[in-house]
Amino acid sequence: MNHLNPQLTPPAPRRTPHAATEITEFSRFRTAVSESFVPLHVTSDRPDPFSGSISHAEVDGVHFSIVSATEHTVERTPRLVADTERRYFKLGIQLEGTGLLVQDDRETLMQPGAKQSGFGLEFGVEGLKSLGIPQIING
Repeated sequence: MNHLNPQLTPPAPRRTPHAATEITEFSRFRTAVSESFVPLHVTSDRPDPFSGSISHAEVDGVHFSIVSATEHTVERTPRLVADTERRYFKLGIQLEGTGLLVQDDRETLMQPGAKQSGFGLEFGVEGLKSLGIPQIING
């Protein structure tokens, strides 16, 4: 119930949870990644042995996923983007391990942050074009 206006009660969010899918074959992981997100080109120099899992949920049309896997590369090529009618926005948080994000002539190393550390942001001449959602994490 909305305490400010009892006549306005927001609808309950639509939630669709999915259990984690454990995957031990790289070919199955490649298919599962593309089916869970958007069409992606997934490769690995070390497909055997392979271990991965994908768990995801959807809340009011927003898709949330946790992906864990051994070494692999995921690419969203210009061709795959062009072949998809719908536009997507991806926001990622590195929880463990490391990753290298490459786009055009830019790249950045992704690593999990330490809970006790601070951070700094620096923006170029164009200014800030960013989305940030602060969240308190207990633990």
